[in-house]
Amino acid sequence: MASRRVVWGKSLVEKLAMLPQGAFPTKREDARPGMRHWTKPLFSKRQLKELKKDAEAEGLAWPLAAQEKPAPGPLESFYEKTIFMSKGSKRERMYDERKKKIQEKMAEMPKLIQEHREAQRQKRSKTVLQKLMEIPRRFRR
Repeated sequence: MASRRVVWGKSLVEKLAMLPQGAFPTKREDARPGMRHWTKPLFSKRQLKELKKDAEAEGLAWPLAAQEKPAPGPLESFYEKTIFMSKGSKRERMYDERKKKIQEKMAEMPKLIQEHREAQRQKRSKTVLQKLMEIPRRFRR
């Protein structure tokens, strides 16, 4: 395949004649280990777009029309073609489960508060024996 320099100074018709092969990279048969096995295409994608625009302006047939993908419709995008669901963050995924857990815990809260208050009252109230044991030994006689 020719190098990119061959393309310079050619007319539009000559460039279009090179196109089917010049638009794609080619595999080198003489490549040794350590060398590139593929050569770059003669025309870059930008140059191909310009050539297509020029060919349409002059009314010439575009040689790569069969190999191009059809443009998507106005409402057809990647997300509308496929069923796409975002994974989301962990916080978003666990939101419903967390809300349910919070409601269950809040329902138990009055019972827990009552138990805590009773435990605190028992801590504060002392029996006669406990009060006597707090008095230092030397004063207990």
